[in-house]
Amino acid sequence: MKKLIYAVTVLAVSTAQAATIFVDAADCPPAFFDCCSANDTPGCDDPACEAVVCAIDPFCCDNEWDNFCADEAADLCAVCDVGSGTAKDPYCSIQTAIDNAVDTDEVVVAPGTYIETINFLGKAITLRSTDPNDVGVVLNTIINGAGSGPVVTCDSSEGANTVLSGFTITGANIAGSGGGMFNSGSSPTVTNCTFSGNSAVVAGGGMANVNGSSPTVTNCTFSGNSGPVSFGGGGMANTGGSSPTVSNCTFSGNSSDVSGGGMFNDSSSPTVTDCTFCDNSPDHIAGDPVVLVGQIQMSTFCPIPVCPGDLDGDGMVSINDFLALLAAWGPCP
Repeated sequence: MKKLIYAVTVLAVSTAQAATIFVDAADCPPAFFDCCSANDTPGCDDPACEAVVCAIDPFCCDNEWDNFCADEAADLCAVCDVGSGTAKDPYCSIQTAIDNAVDTDEVVVAPGTYIETINFLGKAITLRSTDPNDVGVVLNTIINGAGSGPVVTCDSSEGANTVLSGFTITGANIAGSGGGMFNSGSSPTVTNCTFSGNSAVVAGGGMANVNGSSPTVTNCTFSGNSGPVSFGGGGMANTGGSSPTVSNCTFSGNSSDVSGGGMFNDSSSPTVTDCTFCDNSPDHIAGDPVVLVGQIQMSTFCPIPVCPGDLDGDGMVSINDFLALLAAWGPCP
């Protein structure tokens, strides 16, 4: 009898097939994202939902509609109970699809703007747009953190079979690290994505890889990300023994108040191949030059614009430039 039960169990496991889950915000109620996601303002756009949530949690109406309020809305409000994940009845929320997915599932997201932040929750799933190879689709399939963040999180030991492909990630403005994407102790696969218009105070406006994360990042664009004042890395920051593999990516127009406008590295060993770095400020890449030697290959670096007062060439005018001027004071040879 035990052998028979075992055989049936093995058969059930071996015949299981990955499911495809669909997401499309086009037909969602107008108040869906305002109530069912954090909006950082008091209350939400659906009066009935607002009333029921604030009755049990006045903070949501007196202060701000944060992630806790959004979770309460998901449990209590009809406006959040939308879709079943099929092609004919897709979910409105990407996170709802992730919550209902299991390993090997594929989540396909239609073009549109999704005002939410998402967490892969350790699942080995593929989350993609309808066509990650179509630039127009990528630019129009947007996950917008709307001032929250990280927009995308992998912090549950995700591996290479956790895939993010074909999205524009934007709108993060956070006090921590990894505005656009935060990877901690995780190594997902990220392809054909654009990280733009994100900021983080600590490190990695576009992406932060920390605590031994080694994601594979391919064919991605990091542009217009900014803000780190503690560590650095407007476009990407790699810290704590992280070793991302970055190839065929563009880092442009990113900025940091410290260093590593394009990419910042601290106790980490990225492998960078066939990438382009342009118009990043104050510099393109920062990190231990001994560690980085041989790990940045076949990449293009646009010249950093010369600042007349930057005598030591570090990308900023500071006391060091003044000291250099004093040291050279006197008649020219």
